Amino acid sequence: MATTISDVSPSYGKAADAATIIGTGFVDTPTLSVILVRLHGDTPWTVVDPARVAYVSATELTLTLHATEFDGGGMWDVGVADNGETAPDAFLPQALFFYIAGVYDPDAVIKGASEALYIGGRFVGHCHGAFELEHGVDTSDIEVNESLIPVRTIKAGETFSLTVPLAEVSLENLRDVWGISAQIEDLGAGRRRLTFGGDTDLLEVSVMVILPAGSGKKWAATFYRCAVVAPGTLSWNRDDQVDLPLAITVLADTSRAVGDQVGRFEEYAA
Repeated sequence: MATTISDVSPSYGKAADAATIIGTGFVDTPTLSVILVRLHGDTPWTVVDPARVAYVSATELTLTLHATEFDGGGMWDVGVADNGETAPDAFLPQALFFYIAGVYDPDAVIKGASEALYIGGRFVGHCHGAFELEHGVDTSDIEVNESLIPVRTIKAGETFSLTVPLAEVSLENLRDVWGISAQIEDLGAGRRRLTFGGDTDLLEVSVMVILPAGSGKKWAATFYRCAVVAPGTLSWNRDDQVDLPLAITVLADTSRAVGDQVGRFEEYAA
């Protein structure tokens, strides 16, 4: 009788759970039917340890799930074959969702403001307000006539931007944020001068910000190549302090490897 597989029940589970494989043509020792699995989309199959497979009948096998075979979780194809074979005689695609059991981690909950900001390696002083990191992904759906639902979504673009008001409105911060090419002149007697206007290029620098992380740790968030701009208004009034608006557009550093062209988070003990 040809081997078939028609159902995996339940269609989800974690390590140490049991799943039932329903089909036909299953055999017991010495020509034991074996179960094979693969993460959906992958090519090679993994043979499940026979010690975790129990023969019930010609139409039923049971499988004790284990993280060794279902490494990483996700949707898995399940197949059945004769002993010694490396590919299934019959299989069900995406028959089992394997998940990794976990516990809540309250220490990973974060609350707090940014603690230090560096532009091109220079410390810019206090900030006033939220440091915001915005991540955008542009996608494009692939559609076919035979399906009402897109069959695939591809990433068409990706953006990163940073905003934070600077509380320290110094000539140095004005120069960096406004992208002024002129140098600050020391005129003596406590006088300094910064001229501005007419620069055509935006300042491109690296940026690093120190942020609170979970478990009492810190994150150093570094962005390799950034265009710095100062949108908005410098406002002097009776009731509010003066803030210097800062916005940063993160650019790709194509000299670095794919997956490392924007920046990095580094976690360390406080």
